[in-house]
Amino acid sequence: MFDLLRPCAHKKDSLFEIPQYIKLDSAKSISEVTDNLIFPLMCKRRTACSSTESHQMTIIPSPQHLTEKWADQYGDNEPVIIQNFIQHDGVIIKVYVARGQIHVSTRPSFINVTEDTATIEFDSQLLPKQFDDAITSSALDSSRPSLRQFILSSDATNIQAQKEALIDYDRLQQMADTLQGQLGLTFYGFDVLLESVTNNYYVVDINYFPGFKNFPKFQSVFVNILKDALESDPHTKTIG
Repeated sequence: MFDLLRPCAHKKDSLFEIPQYIKLDSAKSISEVTDNLIFPLMCKRRTACSSTESHQMTIIPSPQHLTEKWADQYGDNEPVIIQNFIQHDGVIIKVYVARGQIHVSTRPSFINVTEDTATIEFDSQLLPKQFDDAITSSALDSSRPSLRQFILSSDATNIQAQKEALIDYDRLQQMADTLQGQLGLTFYGFDVLLESVTNNYYVVDINYFPGFKNFPKFQSVFVNILKDALESDPHTKTIG
């Protein structure tokens, strides 16, 4: 995925950045390349995005955590991606795109990681979809250690509102237009992190046809896009 984004992220006056990353044939060879990366790190499989395993990831806070057995969950010859974990204050921005129209929302995410943080193993599909869910979700307690301590669930300092106030919606629209041109997709989503302190924009994931449940009037938007596509196709004939 990052390979597709590199041309957009590395051009002059780019609208966003991507995390530094490296591809490995096995997670167990990570110690050979850590000199080229900055901790904390995230490890995830390079399997197809629709597979269950592709959602299982690990956050490695420091070089000292490399001696732990977290890599055992990955096969000896299982390709992985190691990327920088972008500190983002526990708020992730979800952008949904339907032929250039965007809908933006925020979700709870991982609070900033320090050297004292434990290694975090998680399934991204089990992370809370709303900030209220971060307080009540039992799924956060299904892992060991519990994910609850690592997710922004108690927002006493109103971090969510602070992050949302920083969102540049015009910029997100431009990013969506750029990504649509690069990827050639009509329906997709992408995840954005505003880096702590700098507020730099990082695209950290592309979602191919995500759930559009909260996209306003998505059914009519979808039908209109499909209708326009059919009407513009010279091979489509009207029956009746």
